[in-house]
Amino acid sequence: MQEYLTAKELAARWNCGLRTVYDLKDHGKLTYYKLSGCVRFEVSDIEAYEKRGRVEAVFEPRPLRVMRRHCK
Repeated sequence: MQEYLTAKELAARWNCGLRTVYDLKDHGKLTYYKLSGCVRFEVSDIEAYEKRGRVEAVFEPRPLRVMRRHCK
């Protein structure tokens, strides 16, 4: 059985504003279903979107900064 979330539930899941969810929908970045005039988001589509947005952490050490002493 497929699970669906409302825009409000999705905003709560992502801890973002409702406008952000609707902007993603309106700009074609988030798949949605219109069921009886209500907008719903399928959980599997949401999880796929979340995985696409994942950024892997890469450790790149920064060179040490040399502290200069100022002479008076």
